[in-house]
Amino acid sequence: MAIHIRRGDVHEGASRYTADENYILLLSAFAVHRPHARIVIFSTGSPDQFARIVRNRPNVHLNLIPDLDIAFHGLVTVS
Repeated sequence: MAIHIRRGDVHEGASRYTADENYILLLSAFAVHRPHARIVIFSTGSPDQFARIVRNRPNVHLNLIPDLDIAFHGLVTVS
């Protein structure tokens, strides 16, 4: 599974910001059905912005790419 989490240009409190808790719930729900599935998070943020989301999730990988075109390509082609 691949998801994009908007960080980098959007910070907590901004109208386009989605709270970490929403992603934690999403990943928890997904893990019930696919506990060993590889999950890739694409973003332009920094690793510290994802600490709460990826904590204790060894199958979650961060792909932090500052170039949006490359990030989008990776998002749609990840397997």
